[in-house]
Amino acid sequence: MFVFFIIVAIAILLLMVVIHEYGHYCAGKLLGFKILEFSVGFGPKILQRTLKNGEKFTLRMIPLGGYCAFFDEEGTGDGSQNGVKSFVQHSPLHRMIVFVSGALFNFVSAIIFALIFIFVSGYSVPVVNELTPVLENPNQNYATELKLNDIIVGVNDRELGVMYTWNDAMNTVKGDNVDFYLTVVRDGNYEKITVRRQEISVLDEQNNVQTYQGFGFVPVYQKQSVNFFDAVANCVPLTLKFSWMILGAFGSMLTGQVPLTQMTGPISTVTSIASFA
Repeated sequence: MFVFFIIVAIAILLLMVVIHEYGHYCAGKLLGFKILEFSVGFGPKILQRTLKNGEKFTLRMIPLGGYCAFFDEEGTGDGSQNGVKSFVQHSPLHRMIVFVSGALFNFVSAIIFALIFIFVSGYSVPVVNELTPVLENPNQNYATELKLNDIIVGVNDRELGVMYTWNDAMNTVKGDNVDFYLTVVRDGNYEKITVRRQEISVLDEQNNVQTYQGFGFVPVYQKQSVNFFDAVANCVPLTLKFSWMILGAFGSMLTGQVPLTQMTGPISTVTSIASFA
């Protein structure tokens, strides 16, 4: 079954490359560049179609990339023959637009995919599924004000949603014995309760005592639907949020907080995408 998800991961990467190269292609067409070939994949060609203007669209055997080939990109020939400019004979501004358009198309496509993702998946809120009993007093639990099936919809007077998830809220928790104020839906009514982040002691499978910092309950997650207009309102901020996370990861590498050995190549990328799929 994992082989299927490997194929899905390769298809996703190939789609990203095709969108990127299509950005170069569209910008080149609009600005009057001569395009020789638009290729999906590398290696031996499987299919090829040539348009009346000489442009070739090719599907190649190795689905790990692609390219948009412009006429005389290196400027080694006489591009002025027959009134056709070589790539380097176009203005620096036009060449820069062609270069940038690939990344721009990827960014715009990310916004579109974020819109689809939000509209289809919505977001999740935690539901109290289990309360952790105190070892010294099994009749009492750590989160005394919570009840089973409480739906947590807000943290510290901030509503959970697409841009502020339970994980986002938990990432802000610092220190021990910190009180958190939760908004919960209980029997159809909204209530505000207090929970404390504290040391929780539990027994593992070998009946050894294990401790961790937490709130004393085990959640399951319930999907919350989002209407189309909310999806539109959140797709750009969500894309910017993920983009900032990527830039932050690069920054951590540059400052030495994350070792460069954490960077991976195409094979690890495909494997990671397949695992998430």
